[in-house]
Amino acid sequence: MICEGYELKDQKLETFESHVLPHLKAGYNLARWMMREDSAAEDMVQEASLKAFEAFSESQYEKAKPWFLKIVRNCCFTQLRKIKLWRQVELLDETLASSHDPESHLIDKIDGRKLNEAIQNLPEEFREVFILHEVEGLSYEEISEIVSSPIGTVMSRLSRARKHLQRTLLERDFKSEVKR
Repeated sequence: MICEGYELKDQKLETFESHVLPHLKAGYNLARWMMREDSAAEDMVQEASLKAFEAFSESQYEKAKPWFLKIVRNCCFTQLRKIKLWRQVELLDETLASSHDPESHLIDKIDGRKLNEAIQNLPEEFREVFILHEVEGLSYEEISEIVSSPIGTVMSRLSRARKHLQRTLLERDFKSEVKR
């Protein structure tokens, strides 16, 4: 009887590892954007992983990524409510090593910085949907499940996020051109 219980736990762990652990990086990325700090994001992913393992069942096999990201999101919101502090987003630097030309490397870095700043300044509900769709590649339906909002709301927020980014980046470019 005892051995049977261990077999079930081992099987649950193996299944959890194969279905949920591949999404740890996506969970960290979301937590990083929400918590705005590496160590806090790591803590949230760890907490979410524990909660996910406790709640894991066969019903999560097919949609493990959105299910796990929703747990990460909820852990982050719970923590943010506790500390009542929203820090500025510090984005992970994008890999610019692919460019060997120093001039284009500098231009890419400047453009990346402008984009990161523009994303930082998005309202939270827009930034969250933008990251889940554009960075994590989730569908509207998956995002809808994660943020507990109708698909129409997700689509609207994503559209507004894109318009906001476009407007912000165009204004910055225009201002920098005027200064020259």
